[in-house]
Amino acid sequence: MAELFLAVDRIEGGFAVCYDDNEQRYDLPLCDVDLPEQIGEGDVLQLTEDGRLLPDPEEKRRRQQANLELLRRLTES
Repeated sequence: MAELFLAVDRIEGGFAVCYDDNEQRYDLPLCDVDLPEQIGEGDVLQLTEDGRLLPDPEEKRRRQQANLELLRRLTES
């Protein structure tokens, strides 16, 4: 099974609005989905083989570093 990551874009109206790597939007109802209470904008969730969504701090750090590198390259010119 391929890994599925969801990036939390925002918390809005009782939903965690997330996007996958293909920019597919997922509105996860906070009351129906077993999400950690501490999730917020910019967090990355991984779908586990048993169907749970768990925070993935290492993937979040990796993505932040990639974004910082891209910003550095864009502003060097």
